[in-house]
Amino acid sequence: MLTTRVCEIIVQGTLPTTGSGSKNIANVFHYVAGTGGAIGSAVDLANNFLTNVWALIAAQLSVDYTGVATITRFLDDATVQYVNANVPASGAIALPRLPTEVSIVCPLRASERGKHYRGSKHFAGVPTASVVKDELTAGAAAAWAASVTALGNALTPGGGYTVAMFPCVLSRSLSQTRVNPTSLWAATIASVLLNKTIGTMRKRKERTVR
Repeated sequence: MLTTRVCEIIVQGTLPTTGSGSKNIANVFHYVAGTGGAIGSAVDLANNFLTNVWALIAAQLSVDYTGVATITRFLDDATVQYVNANVPASGAIALPRLPTEVSIVCPLRASERGKHYRGSKHFAGVPTASVVKDELTAGAAAAWAASVTALGNALTPGGGYTVAMFPCVLSRSLSQTRVNPTSLWAATIASVLLNKTIGTMRKRKERTVR
């Protein structure tokens, strides 16, 4: 649906490759304000997200994953610059880890149907200890359950916010965010799933080394 007051939060991190380089890892999240009430700063929302959502995710990633920066802004005004929030938590589970392109995949089920509102989150830096053959271990799947729940929960940042912020899927194909007036098409997230089968994200793969 066409909406307003959508905040984008980008969590930036790195994973060292086997050689001397590293891969930049970006995870993007969107939140939309509930009806009525006032909103505060994007930084307050992002910092609340880092505490209540990202910290749970990072706890399940390899220590090879290093949180670098969090940038955020409301998408309603195309002229508003991204601003820095707190540094995101780094991974916590001991090495070794699986290759950089291997991901934990969390499909998102939106409140509206259709190809424009399909989404998923891919988390890189998967510890080897969390996987047996092609799937998460029972223990790892159980540990990820808290992160999955948090990804689907509304946030109440406080400060200038008198309204809850709901996780949503922003339609990149329908939305226009480059110039004013912007148009934002988004659907709130009805549920978040966890794929026990590990997935991949090809653009995160290390370049071929000979």
